[in-house]
Amino acid sequence: MSQTTEAPVRSALEPYRPMVSGAPALPQVNLLPPAVRERRALQRLKLYLLCGVAGSVVVAGGLWYYSTSELSSAVEARDTAQMQTSTLLREQTTYAEVPAIKARITDSEAARALITSNETLWKPQTDAILATLPLGAQVTNIVVESAGPMNGAPAALDALQVQGFAGIVVAIESPTVIDTSSWLASMSAVPGFLGATLDTSSLTEDDAQVPVYEVVAHVQVDPSVHTGRFTESEEGGE
Repeated sequence: MSQTTEAPVRSALEPYRPMVSGAPALPQVNLLPPAVRERRALQRLKLYLLCGVAGSVVVAGGLWYYSTSELSSAVEARDTAQMQTSTLLREQTTYAEVPAIKARITDSEAARALITSNETLWKPQTDAILATLPLGAQVTNIVVESAGPMNGAPAALDALQVQGFAGIVVAIESPTVIDTSSWLASMSAVPGFLGATLDTSSLTEDDAQVPVYEVVAHVQVDPSVHTGRFTESEEGGE
């Protein structure tokens, strides 16, 4: 049986070369006119150019798609940032009054602290004075003079007396002689009192012409008796 050899596929651009099985390739002579050869070379050149243009178009298309995707992502990110900025601006207008309100609160707290800086419960102080009275004596008058937000403390009657924020003038009377030194020492020992001094001491008679001993004393009060209500609450809040 004879063996058939398939001829290789020839490119459309290659010149025709007849193949004989088992025969060596013979030299070929291109008898085509130069115009035909040039036309075929031009066709090959056009094909190469077409492939180059097609490749350039593919590359340009890929670059365009990538740029478009990046631009779309950037636009989306910009829109998101603008939306967030708008939201923050709306929230900022909502809380625009907060600084003014906080300033008013601070001013109110400062005014309250100033007004109540010398706040004192005087009943415990007067009760302490009553507890020091000599036997048989009674109070005829008590006057409290305290420093306020707009005025200073009253001056001490004695130049040697320690200055406090307030002063208490106490007038007492007794049918018997009053031990003034002992009474002043008792008042000076009261917590919050800076020292009692004698103002006046006299002997008079009542309506029944009974002798009556009258003594007026003055005592300075230090700031330890302040209530400190708002100061303590503010420190606790901090």
